[in-house]
Amino acid sequence: MRLREAYLDGIETRDSYKDAKQALEAELLDLQEQITQLNKKTLEIQEEGGMKASIQSVLEILGSAERTNPQKHEAITSVIESCIFNKRENLLEIQYRYLAPSL
Repeated sequence: MRLREAYLDGIETRDSYKDAKQALEAELLDLQEQITQLNKKTLEIQEEGGMKASIQSVLEILGSAERTNPQKHEAITSVIESCIFNKRENLLEIQYRYLAPSL
């Protein structure tokens, strides 16, 4: 706003006003990109935190003597998509379900 007023009052030349305006627009675009990146990172952190909380809850259920086997099975299948055991390599591969963050 001050830049425009300076131009209208004749303090700034048309060329310097144009250059300053372009610099401000470029800075605005850069700040908008930074905000977008921060929003993405925040969402990733929230999703990771939600998954960790879900797994922690399942571990508590599995460790509980009061829970039945069907309840434990339901808890496990709520976070695990599949388990594949590779006998040759003695390797257990666990594929987790994607848990959408609650907003």
